[in-house]
Amino acid sequence: MQKPDFYAYSKCMLLSMTLENYRSFAEEVTLDLQRRSFHTLRPRLGEHWRALVLPRAAIFGANAAGKSNVIAPLGHLKTAVLSSLRNPDVLKRLYDPHRHKMGDDVVFDLEYVADDIRYRWVLTLDAQGVVSEILDANEKRSWKEVFHRTRDEIQFNKNLDIPKAARDNISEFMTPWVLTFSAWLTVKTPGRFIGGARWWIDSLLPMVTCDDEDRDTRHAWVIDIAAKHGHWLKLLKLALSTADVGVSDVRVVEEKLPEDIKRIHFIVNRESGDLEILDDPSKLGIEDIENYIKYIEFRHGEGDDAFSLSEDDESQGTRVWMDVAIPAYLALQKGSVLVIDEIDSSLHPALVRELIGYFGDPELNTNGAQLIFTTHDITLLGKHPIEALDREEVWFAEKHGVESTLVALDEFALREPHNIERRYFQGVFGAVPITEGSGLKLALESMRRKDFEASGESAE
Repeated sequence: MQKPDFYAYSKCMLLSMTLENYRSFAEEVTLDLQRRSFHTLRPRLGEHWRALVLPRAAIFGANAAGKSNVIAPLGHLKTAVLSSLRNPDVLKRLYDPHRHKMGDDVVFDLEYVADDIRYRWVLTLDAQGVVSEILDANEKRSWKEVFHRTRDEIQFNKNLDIPKAARDNISEFMTPWVLTFSAWLTVKTPGRFIGGARWWIDSLLPMVTCDDEDRDTRHAWVIDIAAKHGHWLKLLKLALSTADVGVSDVRVVEEKLPEDIKRIHFIVNRESGDLEILDDPSKLGIEDIENYIKYIEFRHGEGDDAFSLSEDDESQGTRVWMDVAIPAYLALQKGSVLVIDEIDSSLHPALVRELIGYFGDPELNTNGAQLIFTTHDITLLGKHPIEALDREEVWFAEKHGVESTLVALDEFALREPHNIERRYFQGVFGAVPITEGSGLKLALESMRRKDFEASGESAE
């Protein structure tokens, strides 16, 4: 039996993202995930996307240097594609110009692959809404314009297989803060280039952040899929075993929701606007009626020495690892793009290396999954015992005054023996905080002097 070519399944990947006049980035910057050896628009005969596009991108930098601003648009754009039709405010969040260019446009230029078609989507915003929106597709050799939107007017390429009824339907939704993709996804016969919109739903996973609300939502999701699907519960156990946190077993405990709490839950859902379901009780499924409190119970030890701990008693690091590892496993399974802000938050450096190693392992990452993350963990730049990242996978965000820049490590002149970790600490690449202890010393001396004068006693 011929061994399957797993590279052939890697057909949904992020190629590049360019920002201009967004938050701390006043000028254009590009995060390019295409390998430097890839010089054509499409893979040549016998090549595949998986071999030509980087599986990881790591963004290093000091606090407030702009690391998070590089990846934030991916999360906001996904939300906007999903929701701008019913909630235009989600797109307004993306109009966030640099303070020195408040009257200028904000531009997002993204290239990605969906179902082996290369797309380029350029979105331009100003204070009034969408200035322009352009989608080009490269199916074989050259680019074809799929649509071109200016303000509320949109023109589709009539030579493509997008039915006129679909084009007319989409045109009706073109208001200032609604994306074309959001309207396009509602059409029943969208044509073969709908993958340009569906990529944001199917291939880009929800962004992982350190925000408490995001963590709670993600944790509830992890519990839910572990409760419903036995294979995900096994993967959860495997994740905890990998972390070596002393957990011998794990189970999901379900307790029925009290009626008073269930009634409050119903009211909150109704206030959230989910009226289509809640106004028609016949549409309610069993999960909407039988609500449960679900939580994870951790088992430690074996035999007579075994004991159980609730989530509240388990370490934060265990929970953080569990809630990051499961989305990573999902990305590896589906060949999705996973974006994590501050991947090292509450995680041991060994676990961070473990996680990013999954995406660089061709035997684990057979479907072209990608991991894009920000971090302060400079040990990832060292050889412990080997380098955790390829040099073309490393980027540095640095702020000069009030403007951020983004620079790739391979833009610096480096030789193989160079210790990148030490050079980073020495400031060769920038992107490190400039610490100065003399100011603190003077401030403490001043405070001690005031204490001395107030007490009238001699300070030793």
